[in-house]
Amino acid sequence: PAAPWVNQRTLGLRPMRSYHLRSLDGGWTWSERRPFDTAPHPGASPTGPLVRLADGALGQPFEHWKEYEDPNPGRPAALLRISGDDGRTWTTEAVVARDPDDRTFYWDQRLAVHPGTGELVAMFWTHDVATGTDRDVHIAWGTPDGRSWTSPAPTGLEGQHCQPVAVGGDRLVALFSHRARPAGVRAALSRDFGRTWDASTETTIYDSPAGDEPGTGAPRAQSDCWNDMGAWQFGRPRGVAIADGRVFAVFYGGQGQSRSGRWALLAVDGR
Repeated sequence: PAAPWVNQRTLGLRPMRSYHLRSLDGGWTWSERRPFDTAPHPGASPTGPLVRLADGALGQPFEHWKEYEDPNPGRPAALLRISGDDGRTWTTEAVVARDPDDRTFYWDQRLAVHPGTGELVAMFWTHDVATGTDRDVHIAWGTPDGRSWTSPAPTGLEGQHCQPVAVGGDRLVALFSHRARPAGVRAALSRDFGRTWDASTETTIYDSPAGDEPGTGAPRAQSDCWNDMGAWQFGRPRGVAIADGRVFAVFYGGQGQSRSGRWALLAVDGR
């Protein structure tokens, strides 16, 4: 039988492969897949779609952990690999977030690009290893070429996976999973590209009927965190700004074995 994807003894991950495919007709047809090389990083996986940088290069966000049988402590990092030839080769790499002491893990980075300046922003599910608890969502800003990043800073948003969506000017919408009571998917608005967040704008866009989720309100060992992901009843919010100024958000939700993709349209304050 196949081994579990997480080694319960070492917490290492099974080998993974990543690929890119290209469509020139709006997604009706696709090219042959092209490998995305994450070497020399073990246990690496993409965390979001490609982004077009201000200089025309492509950026692929990803993260790494450690190999399946590696008994040593993991040293995770959020990374951005950059291609100057439209994805044929990936020769430049930037560290988006890494705690040099490995006490704080910055998981599942999600990126957005400022529509005017090209400045990048990344938001992270942030986990305190010593206490086994999640911290608030953290955020970092990158130069338009993706090569330099600030240290992650707290947002005050209580959540895990968090997708930033640039909606014009300096406005930034955060879509995030909120697993504390009451659990659900939430949205919040920043008017200064994530540097401050207006608590009065925080809105529930999905109220989970499933009750308490694994990991709610209690410390969790890292092995539990991996297993929790398969038991969650909602999450993984994503979103895009659409032409009329609204945000189209998608996520999954439900209860028990009845879970499905959900969506919502959000009107955004234009001030």
